[in-house]
Amino acid sequence: MSKSRAIIILLGLCVLGTACGGLPASPGIQQHIYPGAVPQSKVAAVIRTRYVAFEPAVVTIHAGQTVEWVLDDGQIPVNVVFPKLHISSPTATKGKWYYTFNKPGTYRYVSSIHSTMFGRVVVRS
Repeated sequence: MSKSRAIIILLGLCVLGTACGGLPASPGIQQHIYPGAVPQSKVAAVIRTRYVAFEPAVVTIHAGQTVEWVLDDGQIPVNVVFPKLHISSPTATKGKWYYTFNKPGTYRYVSSIHSTMFGRVVVRS
């Protein structure tokens, strides 16, 4: 198989979410992806990826506030997955992803490609 053909196949699998790990980004969530831009609502908490972990791992916000994830752990790809909400960010090595939480509760999230990466967003009324 030629190198260019192998790259095309790998890219196709990444688009389908099978080779790069993680769930594909939900269509409704893709609007929350702003490369380098700030979302409409004020960001209440920022979570960074560092050393294959989310820092901080737990944040507390109020309903209606937005959390920003900064994906920047060198060349290590990462994603943010909320299994019970059925939403996820794209898998990427760099970028920002935002999500606004409108209902109080505790929301657990993981990176589907790194077992050491997990956290919680606590949303108060």
